[in-house]
Amino acid sequence: MKRAVSSSSRQVPSQQPVSCSLCRTRKLKCDRNQPCFNCSSRQMDCVYSNNRRNGGSSTSTTEDCDRFLS
Repeated sequence: MKRAVSSSSRQVPSQQPVSCSLCRTRKLKCDRNQPCFNCSSRQMDCVYSNNRRNGGSSTSTTEDCDRFLS
């Protein structure tokens, strides 16, 4: 018999950790250390970017589309 899992016992992380720039561009598994293993083995700078995509369209992009369609 399966046990019911209450919603209060499940923890959903608000944001996933972000890989460093090198691992993200080369699609490598980043260990998220500073510096990460991949960067240190390649003797590269390990850079973590704080900016994320917001998922929505910007106002200027929407305005450009409106002008294009007019």
